[in-house]
Amino acid sequence: PFDTVFNMSVGYNLEGIKSAPMTRFMDRMMDASQELAEIKRLLKAEYPQYADIVIPARIVNTVTLSTMHGCPPDEIERIARYLIEERRLNTTVKLNPTLLGKTRVLDILHNDLGYTEIDIPDSVFEKDLKYERAIQLVRNLKDSASSRGLWFGVKLSNTLPLENHRQVLPGGEMYMSGRALYPITMNLFAKLDEEFDGDLNVSFSAGADAFNVATILAAGAKPVTVASDLLKPGGYSRMLQYLENVETAMKQAGAANLTEFASDRRNAVKRAAAEALVDPRYKKAYRPATQPKVRSGLGFFDCATAPCMEQCAVCQDIPDYNRLIAQGKYDQALEVILSRNPLPGITGYVCTHLCQTHCIRNDYEMPVAIRA
Repeated sequence: PFDTVFNMSVGYNLEGIKSAPMTRFMDRMMDASQELAEIKRLLKAEYPQYADIVIPARIVNTVTLSTMHGCPPDEIERIARYLIEERRLNTTVKLNPTLLGKTRVLDILHNDLGYTEIDIPDSVFEKDLKYERAIQLVRNLKDSASSRGLWFGVKLSNTLPLENHRQVLPGGEMYMSGRALYPITMNLFAKLDEEFDGDLNVSFSAGADAFNVATILAAGAKPVTVASDLLKPGGYSRMLQYLENVETAMKQAGAANLTEFASDRRNAVKRAAAEALVDPRYKKAYRPATQPKVRSGLGFFDCATAPCMEQCAVCQDIPDYNRLIAQGKYDQALEVILSRNPLPGITGYVCTHLCQTHCIRNDYEMPVAIRA
């Protein structure tokens, strides 16, 4: 399963999915012969050396159904059946973390992770798909897909609606994503894996980052998708750290591919679920109260401003002299320091290193030990 390169995503109701624009879109994704004919004509005229390149007319054979919170169970099944039985697509349905139930979700948030200020209204759980119905739905869709030579899977998980206690934006609800969602979703993963005796295709998207991506892959989840982490400083360049960590973990395990890496997936899922509840990284107290934000207005290039410099009493050019130190250019590093700080031998002793509270390396591993 998951041997395709391209996947399309649809939602949120069957009427919309069967509408003329969506039908036309899916038709073209499954047979792009008309568009490809024009591309091949241009290749033949402008780049004849590539004129014989083979381009498959079918761009996708996989679809993910991104259901909204509160989407009726019967509607979810109708949509999935349409995608499997009429569209003949390998299908993944995105499930909600509320499947664990309010008692278990709040137990994890309050008692395991320390997010005691969070509350989730009963209405969130009342309108969402319930666990027993989800199991029935998954079994039905697995059977439907299997009988047609297709596969079915689930994506874990959607965001988690909360009471809007922060009031950063208006409205009664806010939505949890990122690191606090990982322990909840991994425990849902473990519960479903036990339910289906390991025979369930799972895609994972909940607080995935460079430090847990190898754990997720070892648990047999694929693909792993990332959103919140790429919004942090570094953006898409953060992906290199993912690849490096996965490569290291696979070498340590002696695995040549992801199948070998996930050979003990049943135990790996259970370990990951248990460890997520005690790992300090997912607890509220782990992250300092401050965030790597700057007080200045957001201009076109404000994203290049180093938050650590704004916290420094003498606005030291911290990234510049750190980069020179890393390159072994100590004299040049000292010049950078002296340009703003003529008495580093004194200020170095009284510095309270507030820059570390805003260091963007907090989002990679730990802040630069600047005073050291």
